[in-house]
Parts: sequence; structure tokens; C-alpha cells
Amino acid sequence: MEAVFHFLKKYVGRFGIFNLVLLTLENILDDNFVCPCKRNYNIALCVLYGFVPALGCVCCTLCFVDLSPQRMTEEVVHSSRFNAQRKLYSVLTVPIWLSLFFFDGRYVACAGSDWEAVYTKSDTLGNVNWCKPTGNETSVLESQQRTLELMSISQFTGLSLMIVVIGILAGFKWYWQNKPQPSNGAPEQCQRAEELPMIENP
Repeated sequence: MEAVFHFLKKYVGRFGIFNLVLLTLENILDDNFVCPCKRNYNIALCVLYGFVPALGCVCCTLCFVDLSPQRMTEEVVHSSRFNAQRKLYSVLTVPIWLSLFFFDGRYVACAGSDWEAVYTKSDTLGNVNWCKPTGNETSVLESQQRTLELMSISQFTGLSLMIVVIGILAGFKWYWQNKPQPSNGAPEQCQRAEELPMIENP
């Protein structure tokens, strides 16, 4: 297990490991999600599922995720570059979590279900749970169509958010790699110190 963690930390990175934790958390919440099939409760529950874990991700990233390559000195750990990276990645955990939230599709479908129904499994909707109306066959077909539409919109939103996150990460990575490093003049001072004895003792 330690070797696996070392491999992930080396080739995926600490932030990548944290994203794997997010994915695991989404799967846990997904398995335990039950839509109440009552409009006000639907909306309230889906908002909580969407934003409470997102805020928790921001706090955890700010407090526990170390983005510095190695803890050599206090200057390295507390440098402005790594503080900026920590803040950026902390903010990006929100759209990353929301992309997972929307990509599932069922949360938005639950929030948009404004009819009297029972939460049950449907083979015609890809074997997923949905709010099946208690009315006639026509209302069931109309509700299925509406549920499919909401799930499609939700998944498209999730993919769009993920593309935005990837673009932001790629842009900032390019910026940090090409940003000129400030020169403190230390190498020049050392070189001059070595040249002085040569001048004094030709």
C-alpha cells in the first residue's frame, strides 16, 4: 500500500491523489442517494449534495494538501508560488466536484422532478433510479422524457466544467513554467568573491 501511495504521489501528484479521493466520495454519495420525489425537498437535497462537499473540498485542500515538491526549507514551503498554487487548486476543487456532481445526471433530474412520484428503478432509463409518477401511462412517458432531458443537460454541464478546469490548469502550468524566476544576485556575489583573491595575488 505504501508503494502504491508513493507511485501516485510521484507520478500523479498530491492534487491528483486528492481528486481520486473526490471521485471515491462521489461514488459513496451516489450509492446512498435517495430522491424524496417532492419538489421542495428535491431542490434542497440536491443543493446540499452539490455545495456542502464542494466547500469541504476547499477547506481540506487549503489545510491539508501540500503542493510543494519537497519540504526542504521554510522558504520553499511558504513561498509565494506554492501559496498561489494552493489557493488556485483549492478553488478548482469546486468545479471539479461540481463536474462529477453534474456528470452523474440523477441529481439534476431529481431536482427537476416536480410531479407526485415514487423513487424506483427503471430499465428504460439505463437501469437508474428515478421519480416515477403515480398517474397514468401518458404521464409516465412524459416524465421519462423530461428526466432524460434533464440528465442530458446535466451531463453536458459536467463535461463543460471539466473542459474549463483542464484549460485553466494547462494555462497556469504554462504560465508557471515560463514565468521568469527572480534573481537574488547570490551567484554574482560568489563569483566576485572568488575573483578577488586572483586579483590580489596575480
